[in-house]
Amino acid sequence: MACGADGVELDVMATRDDVLVVTHDFLWKDGRRVGEHLGADLPLPTLHGVLALDAPEAFVFDVEAKIETGLGPNARRYAQLLHLAIRGAQVGRRVIVRSFDHDVLLAFHEIEPEVPLAALIESASDRWVEVAHAACASIISPKHSTVTAERVDRAHEAGIRVSVWTVNEVKDWERFAAMEVDVLITDDPEAALRYFGR
Repeated sequence: MACGADGVELDVMATRDDVLVVTHDFLWKDGRRVGEHLGADLPLPTLHGVLALDAPEAFVFDVEAKIETGLGPNARRYAQLLHLAIRGAQVGRRVIVRSFDHDVLLAFHEIEPEVPLAALIESASDRWVEVAHAACASIISPKHSTVTAERVDRAHEAGIRVSVWTVNEVKDWERFAAMEVDVLITDDPEAALRYFGR
């Protein structure tokens, strides 16, 4: 927010008592797993608390829903928890939900059909449009190393936006700007904003 970024991508997972917390890794360095502990026992911000931050009016919260197989709520329950957190924060249309688990996206879409969804993919594929449609997503979110101009063009022709992760090199900023991708996710937003003259 301080550097003027358009939004933030944040990873969210559920604790044992169904508290949604913001953290990237399922497994901590000390061997603890987020899903095995109560929310109150973990020194992590909650999704509710992050969404309640005093953010600029157009600032977007891009929430990655993460589920660890065999631990925590199933896709439908996770979608309900996400719905409650977002509605409780009253952030309106300033939220995007993304996930590698497309069952979560489908379950969330049933509850919140107006919230934009981003289907995360990691492997190289020419089926971006099909994947996005199958997940009820209006955004496809590929790993930066799998992006080609042809794939971006096909997505745009189908009305699918392209949100690329994680783009940290200037040469890639140049390349993706030329392709007219819609969103770049980077670990260095301040440098990216300087590069794009903002």
